[in-house]
Amino acid sequence: MYNGLDPAGFQFQQQKEDYDLFIGRLHSAKGYRWAIEAAKHTGQRLLVAGGWRPSLRRNIRYVGTVDGDRKRALLAGARCLWMPALWDEPFGLTLIEALFSGTPVLGTHRGALPEIITPDVGALCDNLDDLIEASHTIATRSSEACRAHASRYFTHITMAEEYVRVYRQLIANGALPPGRPTPYTT
Repeated sequence: MYNGLDPAGFQFQQQKEDYDLFIGRLHSAKGYRWAIEAAKHTGQRLLVAGGWRPSLRRNIRYVGTVDGDRKRALLAGARCLWMPALWDEPFGLTLIEALFSGTPVLGTHRGALPEIITPDVGALCDNLDDLIEASHTIATRSSEACRAHASRYFTHITMAEEYVRVYRQLIANGALPPGRPTPYTT
C-alpha cells in the first residue's frame, strides 16, 4: 500500500523552466552530491533545496528550506527532479510531489524508487555516469504522463481505499489480502 497525496495541493506546469531540482535532506545517503556532480558535467542549472547550505558552483544555487507555495513552484517549474538515493529510500514523497507537478524524476534503483518511477515518467540508473546520460533525454517525458501516473497510484483517495480493502479483508477472515501490482509491473 502506497502513501498518497492530494493532487489539488500541487501546481501542475506543462512548460518547464531551465533548471533541474534537488529537494530533500542534504545528507550523503540522499545522493545530493551526485546531482551536483551531474550539473557540473552537463552544465545544466541545478537548484538545491534542503536543510543546510553547502558550498556550490556557478550553475548550482542553494535556495534553502522550502515549503508551501515556493516548494510547489519549484517542483512545477523544474525540468526534472534529482533523487539519486544512495540508501534504500523507504518511499519518497518528494517523488510523487514532483510527478503531481508534471515533473519527471532521475533516480537510482534503491529502495522504493523502482516501485514508483516507470520509464515513461523518469529514469533510474545505478551510477552517476548513467544518470548524467539519462539527464540528456529526461525532457522527453510528458508532463501529462507524470501527473496521470501519480493520479492513478498515489492520491490520498487511492491510499485510503487500499487501507479500507486491507482492513475489510482482515476483519472478514483474519488474513491480509494479496498485494496489488506495483506501477512498474502493470
